Amino acid sequence: MPNPKNKSSSNAIAQSHKPKSSNHQMVDPITEIRTSFTRDEAIAVIAKIELPQWHPLPPDATDEEIEMFQEVKTYDLLEFLREEQDSLTADYHEARSNGQTDLSIQQKRDALVAHGRLVDRIKTIACLFDDEVAKLAKGDPTPLRVDPIRSERKGQAYYTVNSVQALSRGLNSKKSKTMDMLNKTSTGKNIQYQPWFEENPTDPETNSKWITAARYFAREIVKDIPAHQNWNKKSISADIYDSLKRHRIYKRGGKATPSVQSIINALNGVELK
Repeated sequence: MPNPKNKSSSNAIAQSHKPKSSNHQMVDPITEIRTSFTRDEAIAVIAKIELPQWHPLPPDATDEEIEMFQEVKTYDLLEFLREEQDSLTADYHEARSNGQTDLSIQQKRDALVAHGRLVDRIKTIACLFDDEVAKLAKGDPTPLRVDPIRSERKGQAYYTVNSVQALSRGLNSKKSKTMDMLNKTSTGKNIQYQPWFEENPTDPETNSKWITAARYFAREIVKDIPAHQNWNKKSISADIYDSLKRHRIYKRGGKATPSVQSIINALNGVELK
């Protein structure tokens, strides 16, 4: 795995169509042509994730540059997903902590939710791909084909580009029985961010969504109370009631907003500041 300290350097080697100026001149700005994919690369292709573009190293590359290039050139799908998750999460929390607009926060949350759906889709694709690998090993019908020369040279399985593309067309075809499975984890309604349903790990456990929401609104209300102003859970319960009613959050059964007394009870054992 690439050293995080060398991330900017590794990105320049792996992805840049316009390399940053350096002491070395690139021999040829032609991207390496892939004739086969690793498992991670194949799954990414089927999921329609753009793979990084590799460029030739300069003839006078240092040992450090060569080592870095070899590390970066090994595509790690899990690492890519984790880095993307970390980046989107950081953007979202930064937006909240910096007091950005509700729209900006919503957009960053939507991006985070979309990434979660992508991860679910990739999990499904990975299972389907491994099923095809198992068929290949048993000699059962499958479009997947191994690149024997590169697999032997690299010491791991490589699958031909044409066969992976054929498999991708099959899995993503509207006539494919697996299409519904893929779509269930990758599409759906535009999910509006509802932070009030995110449980605080320090709170007592509850299976009730309205209680989780009431505790969230309580914390939001307390944030806006000046430090010198006295308050207690009873005094803010009416405001919590209004917030629940405004967001149409009801008691079990979905017909009535929880009473003020129920809200006060929901705050028992909850640290609001």
